[in-house]
Formats: sequence, structure tokens, C-alpha cells
Amino acid sequence: MEVLHAIGKCSVVDEACGVGCDDDCRQAKVCDTSGQCTARDGRCVVGSEADCKRSSGCKRGKACRYVDGECVR
Repeated sequence: MEVLHAIGKCSVVDEACGVGCDDDCRQAKVCDTSGQCTARDGRCVVGSEADCKRSSGCKRGKACRYVDGECVR
């Protein structure tokens, strides 16, 4: 449950609460803070440059580019 609390929202996945779709991630703090707005393999990850541009790191003028699964300057 600690992981789900950190993520925020969840969907029913294998009869439990888990990351099931991009909307779960987009509504979570990890999307806003670090660009982890894409659901992949049950986790929220940075999946595109659009994810980076949603993050507070980009809004502060820093990490807006997507490179190898991360938001960078």
C-alpha cells in the first residue's frame, strides 16, 4: 500500500489497486513533480517529452527534454 499511496490514483489490476492506465499517473504527484505520467508495466514512468513538459521541473525552466526515459535540461 505504501507504493500506491505515493502514486496517488489507481485502477483495479488483478483484483487489486494498481497503476492501470495513463490517467492513474497523470492524476498523481509523480506526474507533476517528475514527469512520470505514463503507465507502463504497473508503474508510472516518463514516457515522452510531453510528460516532461507537464512536470514542475520543466515549468521552472529546467528539465523539459525527454532522453532515455528521463526529463533532462
